[in-house]
Amino acid sequence: MKKLLLLGAAVAGLATAQAQITVHPRAEVGVNVSNLSVKSDKPLNELQPLVGLRIGGAAEITLPITLHPMATLYVAPGLQYRQLGTIVTDPEEGKVRINALTLPVNLGVRVPLNERIAVSLEAGPNFSYALSAKSIKKRNRTTVERNLLKADRNEEEGDSKAPMKVFEVGMGVSAALEYNKFFVRVGADFGLNNLSNIEKFSIKTSDFHIGVGYRF
Repeated sequence: MKKLLLLGAAVAGLATAQAQITVHPRAEVGVNVSNLSVKSDKPLNELQPLVGLRIGGAAEITLPITLHPMATLYVAPGLQYRQLGTIVTDPEEGKVRINALTLPVNLGVRVPLNERIAVSLEAGPNFSYALSAKSIKKRNRTTVERNLLKADRNEEEGDSKAPMKVFEVGMGVSAALEYNKFFVRVGADFGLNNLSNIEKFSIKTSDFHIGVGYRF
């Protein structure tokens, strides 16, 4: 009898935990203001932020953990398309453009202020794959493009490595204000690993983003 009672309590506890777990998909679009952090033992060009597009979605999966009666803890895996890069202003005018798919896995907390308004905070790692990366320079009214993900062939040394790596690991943080399921989100991302394959040359990405979306 005692074993049956324990089994019943365990099943009831599992059912309660499952009842507390809900999934809320969301979609958003916004502006990405990015730049590259470049370090080298040689003189560097002057870099300025590049404005690009940011489109993505995520699924807020609530966790059966109570931090506060008003707060909901959740994990939010997602998928984003981001335009990254920088503008080179001196001594040559040009740009570096990176198109990347990013998989963020954020831990978040959501606090409803009333029936219509809620705020949320998120932070966590992200993993990016570069779909393309190009340097674009203007020389004597001529535009010169270079694929940074493709190795340059060297007849003496054979094929060399591409100037940039394809994969990036980063960290992100954001905050959102929601009203009637529509929300505005602001945040930032910071690349952690060196994207450069060139010796004594370091490249890391960073961005600030703002966008609007809908939480289902």
